[in-house]
Amino acid sequence: MSVTEPYGGLRDRMVFESFARMLHAALTQLGWFEPDRAHAPINWRTAIVPEAEELPINTLAVSSEDSRSEEMELGSGLTEDRSIVVVDFYAQNDALGRHLAGDVRDILRGKIPVIREDPSFVVYDWRNEPPTELFVAEIEGVMLDRAHGFDAPFRRHWFSVLAELVEERM
Repeated sequence: MSVTEPYGGLRDRMVFESFARMLHAALTQLGWFEPDRAHAPINWRTAIVPEAEELPINTLAVSSEDSRSEEMELGSGLTEDRSIVVVDFYAQNDALGRHLAGDVRDILRGKIPVIREDPSFVVYDWRNEPPTELFVAEIEGVMLDRAHGFDAPFRRHWFSVLAELVEERM
């Protein structure tokens, strides 16, 4: 690791920010943020949504949750770091929720050839202008989940996509 390469919390922040920017760019390329779509606008947010907070309809919230590290080679200091990301979508209806969540799932799996063809993304150091490339992180364990049983109107059509961001580091 070079002296200028981020470590600790700064590195974690760069991984999450790179992931969020990659996802936003992919959804933009698919036209999800276009003003002339037949649904209410998509609201982008990069934070965990507190349970009591009421959100505008069609809010897409990207958050980073738990993380863990495992030693790869005894005595080498090489670790595999995994952090869970959650993409929650509070849709105006089930059809829209299923559509956008399905696009997010397939973006993360690298299954939309015009956008991405593998489940990885480049992590950048956003402190530099232009940002500098640090390394490539993998996306694994992508899962679409449908939440049920919520009384709040904005949670009635709630879809989540979960994934693990995986990186190796010394």
